[in-house]
Amino acid sequence: MSAGSLRDVKDNAVMPRVKKKHGSDGDMFDYGESNWLQEDETDALPEILRFSSFDIFCILFSMFTYAVDLAMDLYVAYVYYDTGFIGYFVLSLVFVIIPSVTMTAFSLRW
Repeated sequence: MSAGSLRDVKDNAVMPRVKKKHGSDGDMFDYGESNWLQEDETDALPEILRFSSFDIFCILFSMFTYAVDLAMDLYVAYVYYDTGFIGYFVLSLVFVIIPSVTMTAFSLRW
């Protein structure tokens, strides 16, 4: 079916009036004709993409804070192991490794 024939169908079709309930007070609003065949515009990237030094700073700061957080978590796990709290050591490793593996899996898939 070509685009011209779709316009013919739209022009000749009987469009019902659409009333929808809106709000908690139950007022009825008339939204006019149904838009079941309206055209959609495709989104696109802008012609000029800007990547500023602030963007670079934000990316590097994010990577740095992630690395520091991971290092601190592993250090806490080491302290638990060193002091003999094996249960807390295992829990710390689980709560560090599972989110890291999950984030890596999503990053690789994305």
